[in-house]
Amino acid sequence: MKLFTKLFAAAAVAASAVASPAMAGPYVNLGIGTGFGTDVDGDVNGIDFDVDARTTFGGGVGLGYDFGNIRLEGKVTLSTADVDSVTVGGVKYDVDESGYGRGIGLDLEYDFNNDSKFTPYVGVGVGTSWADDADDNAYGFSAIAGVAYAASEKIDLYGEIAYEFTPEQEIDGIDYDSNGEFGATVGIRFAF
Repeated sequence: MKLFTKLFAAAAVAASAVASPAMAGPYVNLGIGTGFGTDVDGDVNGIDFDVDARTTFGGGVGLGYDFGNIRLEGKVTLSTADVDSVTVGGVKYDVDESGYGRGIGLDLEYDFNNDSKFTPYVGVGVGTSWADDADDNAYGFSAIAGVAYAASEKIDLYGEIAYEFTPEQEIDGIDYDSNGEFGATVGIRFAF
């Protein structure tokens, strides 16, 4: 019976540490970043195309909850992208087009808490976005790795690298192949 009591007590202490108000709670996140470039392939009415593009600016606001080592965050984003070239039917055309998009997403992240002010973390996300010239939305997934710095008890500064992946899908009658882009973000989190 003593073993059961000790295990119960240890579990209660561990649970209270995860749910401790000093470690957990809501926060607001502000971030800005950029992408490193991508090729978007697909076809329109059976004619193949390839687009060379890059997310030039991405910014967002998130509202999250820190459960201790695990954080769950919803966010809204705004991004701009530049298209440098389009290849259609084997012929490359240099273009100088820009556009913007809006999105919403949900991230689940795991913090590797330690005794220093630096906390590495990893995460995954899912989201959907709308381009300024599209009627349909696109959906995608992300894998995230970053480091947060505890600037104070209520403020974290962070930097992260993410790979954002969009699976094959049809948007406004255009068939897009799967594609992805690496990007970097810096930001600040304010705890309540």
